[in-house]
Amino acid sequence: MKFVRDRVFDRLISLEKGKISSKISQLRKRHKVGQNLTSLCIQNNEEWSVSSTRGKDIYIVKRNVTCSKECTLMCRECNHCLHNFTCTCIDNAVQWNMCKHIHFICSQNLNKINSTILEERLSLDSRITDEEMIICENRKSFAKEAHMWII
Repeated sequence: MKFVRDRVFDRLISLEKGKISSKISQLRKRHKVGQNLTSLCIQNNEEWSVSSTRGKDIYIVKRNVTCSKECTLMCRECNHCLHNFTCTCIDNAVQWNMCKHIHFICSQNLNKINSTILEERLSLDSRITDEEMIICENRKSFAKEAHMWII
């Protein structure tokens, strides 16, 4: 009896691991497809309208509440999990996958965030350079004044 119980328990564990692994592999495939997606996208607050690749359908992607960082169905590249967004496409609405439209939205927003951070860093670096130049000019003028007092 104990042997049967242990076998059933092991089978349950392997089935659960398989489901998560297959969901993650599907998630990674959809991430790659979403990266290469060239769709028209219109943003309205926390909602995006994404045209289908064939161009005849429009899918609505909505942002939901944030999920915990311990979620097992998280795309590490997008830094979002399955629960952060919903989409009206069949892949997300029926099969409960993080679809290519969600990955597309995440990658577009990530690119915007990264470009904003880069612009802020560049402007900050240019301010530091300007300040350093002012300090150098002040040192030169102090050196000239000190040299005049010595003569």
